[in-house]
Amino acid sequence: MKIIIIGYGKMGKAIEKIALSKKHEIHSIVNSQSDLKKIDLKTADIGIEFTNPKSAFENISFCLESNLPIVSGSTGWLSELKTIKKICKKYNGSFLHSSNFSLSMNNFLNISKRLAKNLKNCDISILEKHHIQKLDNPSGTAILLKNEIQKYYKKDIKIISKREKDVKGVHTVFYKSLYDEIEITHSVKNRDTFANGAIMSAEWLLDKKGFYNFNDCLKNEK
Repeated sequence: MKIIIIGYGKMGKAIEKIALSKKHEIHSIVNSQSDLKKIDLKTADIGIEFTNPKSAFENISFCLESNLPIVSGSTGWLSELKTIKKICKKYNGSFLHSSNFSLSMNNFLNISKRLAKNLKNCDISILEKHHIQKLDNPSGTAILLKNEIQKYYKKDIKIISKREKDVKGVHTVFYKSLYDEIEITHSVKNRDTFANGAIMSAEWLLDKKGFYNFNDCLKNEK
């Protein structure tokens, strides 16, 4: 699989490392739509995009319009996701997005939903902590957690966001009642967990058309 890495920050470097370890080829590394326009996308198999809220929409739409399948983990731009769905459909494209590509986070999410379903009398809140360079606030994962939990819990869920040096990603869900408290935490040790999930998603998406999320990939991998 020939991969274009779009965004060569810490996540891009982790993706490069994991991709090479899985015997994939790095077709090229770019940081913006203008860079994408300079290379031959037809000779690549797929793009993996981790940039920022300002760049993500343009990068993704350009890839779809150029018939390049693309996986994206960028967050903070999801108000434009409906437009990307329309572009994907118009060009019969292949797109997969997730706010979090960690396999363990998927299990954490399922546990959180199950607790919310069984503890409806509790007050639920979410604390998320990330590095100070993270632009979106709250994190895409915290928003995902809130949206999924609220399928079973109808009261408001407060998200508390903190930015600290060198924190790769910590999410805690609190369940508080008058009598006791439960808290569960998912903490990222390094970015390889996200890179591995992104590569796995790219492998899965390669022969498909349409708009998908990481959960679609996981369901079909089981």
